[in-house]
Amino acid sequence: MPLRAIDPRRDAEFFEWFDILDRSESLREMPGEGGWQPDEWRARALPADPTVIYALATFDVDNVPSAAVAFRLSDDENRNVVELHLHVDPSRRRQGVGTAALTACEQMVLQLGRTSITAVAREGRDEIRRGPSRHFAPERGYRIGDDIERRDIDWPLNPDVVRSCRSQWASFAAGYHFEQWVGSATDRRAHQLADLIGRMPAETPHADFSLVTEHWDIARFRQHEATIDEMGRDVMTTIAIESRTGAVVGYTQLTVSRIDTHTAYQWDTFVTAEHRGHRLGGLIKLANYDVAAARRLALRRIRTENSILNQPMIAVNDALGAYVSGSTALWVRDLVASRGAAPMRVTGA
Repeated sequence: MPLRAIDPRRDAEFFEWFDILDRSESLREMPGEGGWQPDEWRARALPADPTVIYALATFDVDNVPSAAVAFRLSDDENRNVVELHLHVDPSRRRQGVGTAALTACEQMVLQLGRTSITAVAREGRDEIRRGPSRHFAPERGYRIGDDIERRDIDWPLNPDVVRSCRSQWASFAAGYHFEQWVGSATDRRAHQLADLIGRMPAETPHADFSLVTEHWDIARFRQHEATIDEMGRDVMTTIAIESRTGAVVGYTQLTVSRIDTHTAYQWDTFVTAEHRGHRLGGLIKLANYDVAAARRLALRRIRTENSILNQPMIAVNDALGAYVSGSTALWVRDLVASRGAAPMRVTGA
């Protein structure tokens, strides 16, 4: 099965690719639960450095695009790893397309000089931890790298729940205060946030992953902000500051699409190890929710995802009224290039 790289700047190519992805993802979502907007995928592939590749898999039998593929390559850390998203056209399932496309993807990863794949498989609320990948992936040499639970919090929040959480948590955080904003950070805060973002992967609980501290400088942070803006998303940020030293010791971010404001996505929430135990994770989330409430967005839910090993943050979300609405399996495989392997055909941009 050949892969054809697409140019996301070309509408015809991009929307042919996105149509397959969108129809595949729709099987995992309940009606009205949101989902990725086209510009959110497109923006992530447009930065100048080639860290994201989108491709169509064309089934040899009829030469019709049958699967949409996204490769994300880290250009700073974990340089042996490729994050893979593989979406088979729902009308072509159980026809061998998934197997053929995955084989082609593995060959492409090796051609890119990488040796490991992390494959992302989303599961809807009616298939939590029992989606198709639970059988498909192990048969093809993949092991579970992490199990992630997706939780929703209905909006608006229950005011009694909010008052109860604040009263229970506030006394633990007497030596801290919070700062909030919407959109871009000031230069001073951008430097501080870049440091925390770099530390987070190595300091938060994950299952079977060897994650390292990432190098985030101001240029990388500003590119990250620009990409979010191109995605058509607004970001609400709250940071926790140690009052005595002025050090920024934690942050949380909530994002919402400018096109579909019904679902706000909880992105990072991180508190440095030496400042945990002060209920800062929950308190900065509540402070950020205050920002969302003040903006009078047409929200219906807040959606968050956590590794099942991250029990402290899961406990915070549950205290706020969260309930499990889906899951994601991260599958890992270390690839070894075999001698005499047939070359893979990659055409296009």
